[in-house]
Amino acid sequence: MKILAIIVFTVTLLVFAALMVAFSRRARELVISGLNEFVEHLMKFLTIIVIVAAVVLSVVVMLTPTGMAIR
Repeated sequence: MKILAIIVFTVTLLVFAALMVAFSRRARELVISGLNEFVEHLMKFLTIIVIVAAVVLSVVVMLTPTGMAIR
């Protein structure tokens, strides 16, 4: 059940990040000026989001009783 919650949380974060990028004016300008530049920025942004999410999730898991037992 906890794994499912983590997966849902991560997917929600990624969708939110993608929507933010899709609806921002800067992102639209990048699409118009060149898809490659947009994809580069998107990948950097998503990489940062994924790293932050992974760190937060690992800390949360370590603080739970199950995480303590695993460690």
